[in-house]
Amino acid sequence: MMLSIGEDTAALAGALISFAGIGLAMLTGLAVFDSLASIGVGIVMMMTATVSLREIKSLIVGEAARAHDRKAIRRWLEKCPEIEHVVSLVVLRWSDSFVVAVQATLVEHRSADDLVRTIDRIETALHETFPAARWIFFEPELSEPGEHPV
Repeated sequence: MMLSIGEDTAALAGALISFAGIGLAMLTGLAVFDSLASIGVGIVMMMTATVSLREIKSLIVGEAARAHDRKAIRRWLEKCPEIEHVVSLVVLRWSDSFVVAVQATLVEHRSADDLVRTIDRIETALHETFPAARWIFFEPELSEPGEHPV
C-alpha cells in the first residue's frame, strides 16, 4: 500500500514539475526551463526507484524483525516449561509474517517420539501466541557436556 502511494505521489510530482517547466518555457521563451524540468522529473524517478527497490528487497529477502517482537518471542520461549535454555533465536520478517528459527536445550525426554511431540507442541503454541510466526524451525540442542555448535 505504502509503495503504491509513494509511486502515485512521485507521478504527481513529476507531472507538476513538467507542467511548471513547460509553462515557464512558454512564458519566457527560454527552453532551459523545459530542460531543467526534464532533469527534475528524472531525479524524482530515480529517488522513487531507489525507495521502491529497498522496499521490494525487504519483502523478497526479509529483514530482521523489530526488537520488541524478538524480545516477546524470546520471553515466551524462556517461560516454556519444556525449554531449559534458549541457545539462539533468529526472527526474520517477511512481509507481514515471521520466520522463526529456535535452537534450545529441552528437558530430558524418554524417547525420540516424545521429543518430536514436545517440539510440535512448542511450535503450535508459539504459532497460536504469535500468529505472524508463519514458519517455525526448532532445533533441539544437547544438554550434555562437550562441543556444540552455537
